[in-house]
Parts: sequence; C-alpha cells; structure tokens
Amino acid sequence: MRIRNLSTRALITGGVIVAAGLIASVILLASGVSPAAALSAFWAGTFGNSTNVGTTLTQAVPLLLVALGWIVSTRAGRLHVGYPGQVIMGGSLATAVGLHCGAFPGPLAVVATALAGIVGGMLWAGLTAWLWASRGVLEIISSLLLNLVAVQVAAWLVRGPLQGPDAHQPQSATFPPSTIWPSIGSIPGQTLSADIVLMPVCAVIVVFLLSRTVFGVGLRASGSNGQAARWSGIDPTRSGVVAILISGGFAGLAGAALLFAASLIVQVSPRARGTRDAI
Repeated sequence: MRIRNLSTRALITGGVIVAAGLIASVILLASGVSPAAALSAFWAGTFGNSTNVGTTLTQAVPLLLVALGWIVSTRAGRLHVGYPGQVIMGGSLATAVGLHCGAFPGPLAVVATALAGIVGGMLWAGLTAWLWASRGVLEIISSLLLNLVAVQVAAWLVRGPLQGPDAHQPQSATFPPSTIWPSIGSIPGQTLSADIVLMPVCAVIVVFLLSRTVFGVGLRASGSNGQAARWSGIDPTRSGVVAILISGGFAGLAGAALLFAASLIVQVSPRARGTRDAI
C-alpha cells in the first residue's frame, strides 16, 4: 500500500510538472519567445557555471527552511501563512544579536546569530499560536495580518534602534566578520556559504521527528483526526501550538540565513557596501 501511494504521488507530481511546462510554453509562445531559448537561458543563469550554482544553492537555503516549517505545521493540521513575517522578525532579532557578537569566537558568534533568528521566528509565530489556541482566531487570518505588522516593525527598527552609522539610509551597520558563515572557497566568486549544510541536516531532523518519534506520531494524529487523537490521550491543541512554533523557528532561521548571504556578498564585493539593506 505504501509503495502504491508513493507511485501515485510520483505520477501526480510528474503530471503537475508537465502541465506547468505546457502552460509556461504557451505563455512564452504567446509573448513571442521560444520555449527552448527560455529554458536554455534559465539553465545558464541557474546552473551555467559554478558561481551561478553557488548563488542558486545559497538562495535555496531559506526557501527549504520555510518549506520544512510548512511541512511540520500542516502535518499537525495547522495552515498558516505567517512565514514572511516570521522570516522578517527572525532576521531582525538575528541582526540585533549579530551586531553585538563581534568579540565572540567565530563559531559561537554564528551559532548565537542563528539561534536569535530561530527565537525571533518562534516568538512571532507564538502570537499566531496564542490567538488560535486561546481566542479561536483562525491562524491563516491572524498570521496574514501579522505579516503586515512585521514589515512595519522592521521598518521602525532600521530607522531607529538598529539603524547604522549612515543616518540617511534605513539599514543596519555591517555585520562583524565573525558572525557570518564562512564561504566555500572552491566556488569562484565566493557565492556559496557554509550554511548550505543546514539543508540536509534540517531535512533529516524533520523526517526523523515526524516518522520516528512519539511526538511526530502525535503531531500527525492531531492533523489527520483531532477527535481520534483526543481519545488516544493526545492534545490536538498542544500539538498544533508546538507545530506552529517549530514552523516559526524554521522561518526565523531562514531570515538569519538571508542575512548571512547578504552579508557575505557585502564583504566579498566592496561596491555593494553602500547599497546593502540588512533587513
């Protein structure tokens, strides 16, 4: 049965990919662009050389982290759209901590900045979880509105407490080198940082958590049938709150990863120093 389900999912996924390709081809042809030329340009810009590969993988890190958070949340039956706000608040707290970790040893500074991002995302997600668990507010509504609040909070931070030495620019100061993940030197242009290790490590953690732990079983039971889970002694509300918090932690870590990537670009390219916006 499991193999049959996997085969069905693979067929559905393949069908979606083919349908998306056909739709994109029709749109390109209607615009007067050759689909083959567009595909060639896409491949060259994404994987055409090692520098582009490094840039692509660096940009994939925060996307995968947010996707992992979404998986955890939806497995518990909690669908929210607060990831942009949680990314922003995770990045904001990571900025506040990272700017003051210059005297720390390199690994400790990086870990402190990353943990700050996780905490920032979890705290912002906690507002959604609290509104749902205690007030019955649908998480999809509260999280959507909190995204707008997060944007305004970040705008205030870069014009106030976190504003850098240039009073005319709404941006923070440059991060100390010790707070940034080191780049992989074998990639020309230093476009790939060592935080690429977060992708496989976090993916394995999520798979293990959901499929090999009692907590994961309770989480999936709460998402599939809350009443049955309650009869089994599992509290669906508690599971939902924890799932939302975990998803917020992943989003906050994604916000920190975005800062690592932006700061790496700034330190590699001096010309970018005057145009970087840390948040």
